[in-house]
Amino acid sequence: MLQRAQENGVALHGDREAMTRMYLGPLFSYTLLDGLLRPVSQPQPPDTKKIQQIVDLYMKAISADENARKAESNDSK
Repeated sequence: MLQRAQENGVALHGDREAMTRMYLGPLFSYTLLDGLLRPVSQPQPPDTKKIQQIVDLYMKAISADENARKAESNDSK
């Protein structure tokens, strides 16, 4: 999927392995820190809004459209 996004000019060209790890890292942190490493309590899945925010931030980070990234960055201020 990432390769197709790069080929179509949607995502920045770069190390796809690093980009994949950048995406999976935050998601796995919830699995580990709020799940597997909390054996005395019930695992807590992240809120849907939190997952959406992670995805949105990732998409902004890899977006090939620099103007869109700058505009969204200014909107959040």
